[in-house]
Amino acid sequence: MPDRAVPRADRPDGASLAWVLLGAALFACLAVVCAPFDVPLREDALSYIDQAFAQRAGDWTARAHPMGWPLLLAAVTSLLGIEGRAQAMPVARLLSILLMAGCMLPVASLARRAAGARAARLVVFAMLGSPALLWLAGIAYADPLFLFLALTSVAWAAASDGRLRPLLGAVAVASLSYAVKANGLFVLLAIVAWAGIVRVRSGRRLWPLVALPLVFVVVSLPHLVLRAETFGSPMSYGENSKYFVDSYAQVWDPSVPTPSLLDYLSSHTPAQWFDKFVRGGVLKVGFYFVRELSLLWTSLLGVGLLGWWRTRRGAEPPRLLLPAVVLVTLLAGLVPVFHVFGDARYMVDTLPLVFVLGVSGTCALLDARARPPVVLALALLLATPTAWALARGDLRVQTDPREIGTPHVRDAWAAWTVRNVRPPVAIIEGGDLLQLALDEALASGEAPDDPTFEVGYRYVRPSDRPDLASTLDALLHAGVTTLLVDSRDVGRRPALRGLAGSARVELLRSFRSEPDDGWCIADMDVFHILPAPRGTQERVTRPRR
Repeated sequence: MPDRAVPRADRPDGASLAWVLLGAALFACLAVVCAPFDVPLREDALSYIDQAFAQRAGDWTARAHPMGWPLLLAAVTSLLGIEGRAQAMPVARLLSILLMAGCMLPVASLARRAAGARAARLVVFAMLGSPALLWLAGIAYADPLFLFLALTSVAWAAASDGRLRPLLGAVAVASLSYAVKANGLFVLLAIVAWAGIVRVRSGRRLWPLVALPLVFVVVSLPHLVLRAETFGSPMSYGENSKYFVDSYAQVWDPSVPTPSLLDYLSSHTPAQWFDKFVRGGVLKVGFYFVRELSLLWTSLLGVGLLGWWRTRRGAEPPRLLLPAVVLVTLLAGLVPVFHVFGDARYMVDTLPLVFVLGVSGTCALLDARARPPVVLALALLLATPTAWALARGDLRVQTDPREIGTPHVRDAWAAWTVRNVRPPVAIIEGGDLLQLALDEALASGEAPDDPTFEVGYRYVRPSDRPDLASTLDALLHAGVTTLLVDSRDVGRRPALRGLAGSARVELLRSFRSEPDDGWCIADMDVFHILPAPRGTQERVTRPRR
């Protein structure tokens, strides 16, 4: 049966669109004043900026993360004439905030299709009432761009009602989201599965859907080729492909290879399989998901799914089926990796879909006879979490939008180290701050005359060794004589707990911050590593017969 045109009864009117745009503007304003623009971007956020400048310089080597967000940063910073990493940081934060605010458009579209204009307006309150989304908007990670593209593709697919042409566009956008985060592949799979269900229900042919994976290959080809050239496989992500190692420390240990699923299954017992895929996978994903939702949204999601179940027979195709399939697919995709990469931030990416399901299903359950006071009370309830977070100080106003300037490194230990310690050094967390402190020292003319500084301040992460002696021996063997450790590192690495009383190290400086100093890392000890006494290293490293 050929594709049929479906009436666009869900097309938004001017008032509804104005409401959504007003909500997006208010979300952006809230996120701007709550984002710490005066704090330097670190870790992944800084690596994205570094990759953006590398792309501008003609270096298209794929890094450990997908390239979509750095590519957008490269285009915007080039357009604005920005040449320094510190100057790019507020731009990255602001762009991230605008993208998250833009997510209101596809989210409202999904809610409108499912339950009408009232649901579209209520979901705006849900987005404004999410402290997690306001926080995610301001940290300048790749998630806001991923969510904007992924949600746009889902909304486009939902509007297709299974017709091929709009599905091709939706898959193209989903393919772009895959170039931002690997989770985009699960969005693509969910859209294809949903399209198959809808076309079977309507009696249409399935074979035209073969074009959807072809669109993915065409759109993703440049990205896949760059990955193959860098890592040897188009589906590899460097260290982040180590899904089947036993600990997060092994992810960053270059001596640990990247195991496959078969490697893991053949080298581990069924009890360890259970620990990784069930206890650390299904159960841990479910626990983190419910914890991130809070009691309010866990209840509303349950009510919403009940409302959807009661009204599902009258909808053709089922209006909430696609958001539900995408949500389940994204959560299922975390199961194999959550034992190693478990982070509550990954659950925040699912919140917009939860809002659509909860709000739309609840509106369907209330029906059109719900009186305005009931709807107003629900809207205020949805906005309550942000107000409560601001009142408790969990979400704080941190930025005067009239005085957004270039952030600087406040950590005194980083400034002292780059001026007084010759690299390379060993540090577990904080190497990015050393790089930024070196930028500032070079700009002020206070950095030592060292030609190696042209490529940055060199540092390594200590390998995950069983004891302190082997850790220090490995660093000395690599030519590293300085080790920087903060109190969190000592707690996470048992091998480092004996540093304070060890004869193998000499304390050079101890740094402690006051509450108002604004350091990214509140304390740091700088140690000089001493050689092992003669014969000690041989006794430690010589294998037993």
